[in-house]
Amino acid sequence: MESTRDFHIPRDWLRLPATCHHDDPKLMELTERFINEKKWWAPMLFYVWGHSYEFEANDNWNVIEEFAAMIGDRDDIWYATNIEVYDYFKAYRELIFNADMSICINPTAMDVWFAYGDKEVYAPAGEKVCM
Repeated sequence: MESTRDFHIPRDWLRLPATCHHDDPKLMELTERFINEKKWWAPMLFYVWGHSYEFEANDNWNVIEEFAAMIGDRDDIWYATNIEVYDYFKAYRELIFNADMSICINPTAMDVWFAYGDKEVYAPAGEKVCM
């Protein structure tokens, strides 16, 4: 699997590249960067991949435990499965804005949150929001 070591949203969801493997020597550095990065104008995805048998085989349970302790239980991170992430970004891309970006229409069946300038915007499913 391709590892990018970045947090960009994929262009090709069928070849979903990962940020890194859980055994990547840069895992903790990437984790810290992800937590501290505040590019609210661009959505970010931290996708770690691997297999549970590798922890036993490589005797490195401590690596994933350290990773989980650093990134887990945070209210500013959404933890999701691949399909949940895909569905959300599909809904995000379907938002409709007027010319001066003062109105957002969410034509999907999924609630969407995003940042616009300094504001956090909540666009409920099927509704129009004045920003």
